[in-house]
Amino acid sequence: IRDRSNLVITLIDGDRDAIASNDDWDASLTDVMSDLGAFPLTAGSKDAAMVVTVDAGRNFTVQVSGCDGGSGIAIIEIYEMR
Repeated sequence: IRDRSNLVITLIDGDRDAIASNDDWDASLTDVMSDLGAFPLTAGSKDAAMVVTVDAGRNFTVQVSGCDGGSGIAIIEIYEMR
C-alpha cells in the first residue's frame, strides 16, 4: 500500500454490504484493546481499528486498502469479545 501510515479497513457482510469502516485510530478504543490483549496504538496513529458487534453464524470479510486507493499487503488481527 503506497501510504502505509494511513489504511482503511471495511467490514463486509455475506451480502457484500459494507457494515463498518475506519481509517484512523480512535483513542476511545484503548481500554477495549488492552482488555483483549491487543498491542497498544499511540494517540494520533493512522492505524485503523474498530469494534463491531455482529450476529453469530454469519460470514464476514475485512477489506484493507490505502486511503489513497493503493493496494498491497496488510496484517489483520481479529479478536472475539465476550
